[in-house]
Amino acid sequence: MKKLLALLMAVLMTVGSFTVCMAESTDETEYAYVLYKLGLFSGTGTDEEGNPVFGLENKLSRQEAAVLLVRLLGKETEAKNNVLEIPFTDVADWAKPYVSYAYNNGLVNGIGETSFGSGNPISATEYLTLVLRALGHDDKNGDFTWNAAWVLSDSLGMTEGQYTEETNALFTRKDAALIFRNALYQKIKGGEDTLVSKLFAEGVFSKEQLESTGESSLLKAAGLIAEPSASESVKTVAPVTGVTFEQRGVYVKMTLTEPEDKTGIVSYEALIFNKNNPEIAVHRSIALDNATAYYRLDNPGIFVPGNEYNAIKVIANGAEGYAPAYWESDIAITPTEKDIEITGAWVVNDDEIDLNLVGTDKGYMGFIFTRKDGTVVDEDTFFNHNGTTAKYRANLKNWSDEDKKALENGEISVAVTGMYIEKMTDDAGSWMIIFDRIKAPKVTVKCEVDIVK
Repeated sequence: MKKLLALLMAVLMTVGSFTVCMAESTDETEYAYVLYKLGLFSGTGTDEEGNPVFGLENKLSRQEAAVLLVRLLGKETEAKNNVLEIPFTDVADWAKPYVSYAYNNGLVNGIGETSFGSGNPISATEYLTLVLRALGHDDKNGDFTWNAAWVLSDSLGMTEGQYTEETNALFTRKDAALIFRNALYQKIKGGEDTLVSKLFAEGVFSKEQLESTGESSLLKAAGLIAEPSASESVKTVAPVTGVTFEQRGVYVKMTLTEPEDKTGIVSYEALIFNKNNPEIAVHRSIALDNATAYYRLDNPGIFVPGNEYNAIKVIANGAEGYAPAYWESDIAITPTEKDIEITGAWVVNDDEIDLNLVGTDKGYMGFIFTRKDGTVVDEDTFFNHNGTTAKYRANLKNWSDEDKKALENGEISVAVTGMYIEKMTDDAGSWMIIFDRIKAPKVTVKCEVDIVK
């Protein structure tokens, strides 16, 4: 176990900074709350009602990563109670206990004799490499390639294709929370123990804390709830009776139709998959308070173009003494991908941009405006009624003067995504959905902006 924790320490000690050009989703916030309830993840502050603010879009430095890792491993008290000397002069006072713990336990080195590189960023593949090593996978023996670690993490289900060469140089607290929440379910290579069962055995968190997350799957992964056998006398919780899907810009909101009697239900899980190839699957844990989950449609790691998803299963997980209930239905999800062409000049007039597009489909489209450094300036969606062409007008009234100046200087680009969705209901009441992905390369507006005075 000490070796595992040491490897996990090394993971985050080299963590830096990652920013994906997306809005924070409900799922990612839920993952942070799961870790928060386990005492593994702290907020950056609180809101007016005293709830934690996680700052999931904030970038991470090496010293911030040290703090996050020590907390994730439940070693914060130990680190604060035994602060030893370190040779580094660039570590902030608030981070010294954490860096000291890692350094004096042989988990991390500096980048120089007196420099820890406290503000240096790391890449997504470096972060994933260290997490995979912590789980027992060895890149030196060919388990994976360190500079494309997402290939293995995707195959394990720890990530879903969101990390690529294009996003490799970015990293945020959101990604750290997502990866470590998913890592809790992973088995240590060569054994049957999961990471969550190891941490529970070490006393990092209690059974009550695990129950407070609302994820009975975590209790199962920790070995605290066994699947009931046929011979056991248990009650079975009531199943959900259906699902509905609703387009919300670049998200699809899935809502469960809950049973009237929810006695014994502690959480829901939804699995959208291919019956002939179970590896083609999208999994979501769903909160009890609103029975909803969100799917980010412009993320290629969610519904992968070329794959067919033809079934959905919703599990109502039961508490101790209650067996889970299952609801299944056939669906039709076949994502496709195609390029669209952005033509014509961007005309800026009275704080508006007019943009012409060719090769689109009828349906919702999303626009993500970014600066050269990857900072998201604005996101917007609209419904295209025209089919093969679209004319889009963006409102710049909420843009800062700095962002407007960047637009004039050709320093703003736009990623155009979209989704055509058709809903149908058969006699049995199951939902059939067709997803059609529209993807366009980012287009830089330099020398193509006509400022109309």
